[in-house]
Amino acid sequence: MEKTFVVYHYQTPEGKRPVREFLFSLDHNEREKMFRLITYLAEYGLFGVKNHCRKLTGTLFWELRVLGKHNLRVIFIPIPNDSFLLLHGFAKKTQKTPIKEIETVLTRYQNYLNSLAS
Repeated sequence: MEKTFVVYHYQTPEGKRPVREFLFSLDHNEREKMFRLITYLAEYGLFGVKNHCRKLTGTLFWELRVLGKHNLRVIFIPIPNDSFLLLHGFAKKTQKTPIKEIETVLTRYQNYLNSLAS
């Protein structure tokens, strides 16, 4: 039996799922590409997305990348029990990941950790 992984979408305290909202805002082809990568992540872990994934330097976070017209990114983190937490999605417009996007990821991750503690 193959090992599978669980992929969670970050949920705000208000119950919103921003990554899911981002994915459904994309056009059909872009959404399908990103869903395919998320499925590979769930089925095979990091190995399944190695050509479309990279670790953000100096952080615990990784990004799924769909290159093309909009250069899409979904930032995630591996969490215990063979799982991944999708934290943030955005269209990358510059070479370097903007500080604003990193701050969003850090805030959401801190909120996630706080929700575990309560």
